Amino acid sequence: MNYEQYVEENRLALESVDLANLKRVEEGLLRARKTDSQVFFFGNGGSAASASHAVGDIVKTSKGNRDKGGVRAVSISEMQALFTAYSNDTSFEDAGSGVIGDLARPGDILVLISVSGKSPNLLAAARSASQH
Repeated sequence: MNYEQYVEENRLALESVDLANLKRVEEGLLRARKTDSQVFFFGNGGSAASASHAVGDIVKTSKGNRDKGGVRAVSISEMQALFTAYSNDTSFEDAGSGVIGDLARPGDILVLISVSGKSPNLLAAARSASQH
């Protein structure tokens, strides 16, 4: 891929973003900051790395110029001891659900990052989160 193709693909990707959905994400994160809700990020493989990166961006950037008061966020994929305990004792598919069940409170937010949108463990976590 050359530079022009790269720029064109990025332009098309940006144009495909649904601005109404992006606005809903913004509103959710602002509400989380205001209500001190927790935001859980979760992904597999490269998406797990993206989830970790998003946590760093969200926590630090959302503070603005304040010393505190940003969005509280964590990556489920980084909770190695808890996540792997559930993977071992129940199943990999239900590990994220176990973490959500233990830590999530009403009003918290779950952000799933997936290329396919079909990862069984992420879908199970979504079902678990919808029950809280």
